[in-house]
Amino acid sequence: MLKLEVVGVDEDNSEYNDCLNRLTENVRKKIKDIFKNRKIAIICDKTVKSLYGNELKRQLKGEEFYFISIPSGEQSKTLKNYCKLINKLAELSFTRKDVVITFGGGVVGDITGCASATY
Repeated sequence: MLKLEVVGVDEDNSEYNDCLNRLTENVRKKIKDIFKNRKIAIICDKTVKSLYGNELKRQLKGEEFYFISIPSGEQSKTLKNYCKLINKLAELSFTRKDVVITFGGGVVGDITGCASATY
């Protein structure tokens, strides 16, 4: 089980960044151990991808994974974005055995959860 740690965010964000670095390292280890030989879709919003996408790409080097991003904000919770996500998973030939990970929360989690449940 992945242990999450809650930290206070100070002005220079060093504690927050340290927590995120530990989290991404744990994600890589868990993904490699649990989800061998499966495609992985990481769903996030454009803000999260711009902040952490390169680090996740580095951590997941050698794995078959895809970033799928949606626009940031509550206004992105639309049928159009839901359909784009479903269509992208179909285009990538995802099956029920493959893995969909939400990286972020709120709108991304809502759309990804709905798409995962209905794909």
